[in-house]
Amino acid sequence: MANSNHNDSQVPLGWVVAFAALSVCAALFFLLSVWKDYDREWRGYQRTFREMLFARAGSEEERKAALASGDQFEQIIVAGGERVDRCVMCHRGVEHPAFKDADQPFARHPTIPPHPFEKFGCTVCHQGQGRATSVQD
Repeated sequence: MANSNHNDSQVPLGWVVAFAALSVCAALFFLLSVWKDYDREWRGYQRTFREMLFARAGSEEERKAALASGDQFEQIIVAGGERVDRCVMCHRGVEHPAFKDADQPFARHPTIPPHPFEKFGCTVCHQGQGRATSVQD
């Protein structure tokens, strides 16, 4: 026989509503942080470069290559690993001949032989913050 004096312990409705509201807020803040981490400034520069590359393409093969070049996290490691330059994440046209007359940050770098980026990087001449991935940094 069941005990009729048994008290069901229930959480008050106010606490349930408060917990649900806080859970929704926490989920929204989490999604916002994921979006902010994904939507970085350098992605916008790479998207614009990709559009410019597509517009300058002379053949169907070049257009396909332009569309296929997705967002890429790039860096040049120089000086035996002591210096990292991420400038090329935004300055995408530094070695591309079709961008010799483009505006910054998409312009081709003047040819200064022998001056390979993979050996010298950017900040050795231009200073700046090589590890930066935004203009503000």
